[in-house]
Amino acid sequence: MPLPDAVPRFRDAAVAAFGGRVQCLLLTGSHARGDAHASSDIDMWLLLDEVSPCDLRRVAEIIASIPS
Repeated sequence: MPLPDAVPRFRDAAVAAFGGRVQCLLLTGSHARGDAHASSDIDMWLLLDEVSPCDLRRVAEIIASIPS
C-alpha cells in the first residue's frame, strides 16, 4: 500500500513550523514495515530540540489541518 498523502503533508508542515528545530521525523508501524492496509493508522515520531506546551499545541493544529 502506498504511503498516505498525510505523511508528506505532516512532514512539510512540521518543517515549515519548526524549521531547524526538527531533529528527526520517523515513520514507524505498519506503514514503515510495508504491511499497512486501508484502515491502518499512521505512526510518526517528531523529535524537536526541545518541546514547549506551545509546540504541542502547534503539532495538534498541524494534525487537525490534515484531511483524513
